Amino acid sequence: MKYIQHIIVLSLFLTACGGTVYSPAGMELKEISLLSSSEERIEIVVEIADDDSERAQDLMLRTELQTGHGMLFVFPDAQQRAFWMKDTLIPLDILFFDADGAFVSATTMQPCSENTCKTYASAAPAKYVLEVPAGFLQEHEAGERWQLKL
Repeated sequence: MKYIQHIIVLSLFLTACGGTVYSPAGMELKEISLLSSSEERIEIVVEIADDDSERAQDLMLRTELQTGHGMLFVFPDAQQRAFWMKDTLIPLDILFFDADGAFVSATTMQPCSENTCKTYASAAPAKYVLEVPAGFLQEHEAGERWQLKL
């Protein structure tokens, strides 16, 4: 039911705004899909971070991220990617995808308020990086043969 409410709200926003919806942080909102190896389709409403300033802002200082929501980082090319959790207040799962949307790797990241924080790197070149609330990886058993659909 919650998923249907998100779709209805997103659809109303898209209609009212002429096709583009923006988050309170000013980033474009979009619904994406993840296809599991068993063809399960998972819909996620994401904020699109596709420029340097949006990628730098990421999910820092946020106190919550609803289930079914996330942030999708879109890079101009596929290369080794590394993220950290400096000033991020909530644990997140991070999933890396290559230029074709194929799963590369994933892990759970923990908040960090120190000056030096652990980095979490992709296992191979990635063009797309998805951050979602921690627990997503375990709940959906995300892994090999998963596909990102924009």
